[in-house]
Amino acid sequence: MKSLTFDQVLVLKKAVQEKFGVNVHFHDYCSSQAFSLDVPNKEIQAFIEQYFEQQKIRAVFNDAGTDFVLE
Repeated sequence: MKSLTFDQVLVLKKAVQEKFGVNVHFHDYCSSQAFSLDVPNKEIQAFIEQYFEQQKIRAVFNDAGTDFVLE
């Protein structure tokens, strides 16, 4: 699993908020991090995948399209 700094999380949240008006929720656990959306959205999912692809990080979404982790 890939972990982000809090500053990196804030940049992601701001980018999604500005482009889509949607909040990305950040969940920080002792051994990992996860992110979630309130509702699935293929356009937002594609944006997040491309956003991280540029950083050589893979965003892996669950089947519902609401939660993702980074690899």
